[in-house]
Amino acid sequence: MSSSILLRKPVVRVDTEENASFLKYAPKVQRQKISPNLEIVSNTYLDEVRKSGKYLLPSRVDIGDILTLHPFVPNQYVLIQELENATYDSLYSCMSGIARCLGAKEMQWTKIIEDEGERSFDINGNVKFVPYVETNAHLGKKENCQNKIQETKTTRFSDVVDISIEEQIEDYNEAIERVKAFGLVTHSDISELVEGRNPNKSRKITSKEVTIHMMSNINQSFDAAFSLNCMGDVFNINATIQNILRVCRNVELRYTINF
Repeated sequence: MSSSILLRKPVVRVDTEENASFLKYAPKVQRQKISPNLEIVSNTYLDEVRKSGKYLLPSRVDIGDILTLHPFVPNQYVLIQELENATYDSLYSCMSGIARCLGAKEMQWTKIIEDEGERSFDINGNVKFVPYVETNAHLGKKENCQNKIQETKTTRFSDVVDISIEEQIEDYNEAIERVKAFGLVTHSDISELVEGRNPNKSRKITSKEVTIHMMSNINQSFDAAFSLNCMGDVFNINATIQNILRVCRNVELRYTINF
């Protein structure tokens, strides 16, 4: 594979050859308005990237689509409108695997989504966040958010009897590897969960609630993609994606794990 056939940024806009080369010749003041986390490539260049086999890409990508790196799968790009669900699904799979390895009987997952504000631009053309509480105060309203969604699902695990201490330690080490793979080593709830199920300890926790706030990486990708609006006459974003990028959300994932 040619070393030049690469995707160099976490967010990628796919466009025509003409628009992909636009920023090379645009005035510096215009180029600086586009997020440094975003690159613009042509559809023909993306075809070459796909042929290289280095990246996992969506099966169909059209001109005008925006791709972003999967938060947990190396070298995989997903359509930006699918980023939130890809993150939910991966975290659920991760936590389910950790719970199973630690000997859980049941895990309940609750997802709480709140729309808290909207993206806009400040006077310098930088992306900014405008909370609904400020907007509503200006309009004489008291609501802090525009929408709240809550979903719950439960996974149950089969009982395992007469498992040896060696097998417990093997499963425990697998749980630790999953935690490392998802970058959750410093998460206090997960650290307490893993330590509380250490097979070498005589007293173990029987229940644990883990809360993950997951929008940090997603917001960085959305901010980068939203910056394209500063040159909307060149980089038009379709209405569906525009609505996704415009709204800033708080997403809380709660996992209640029983042993």
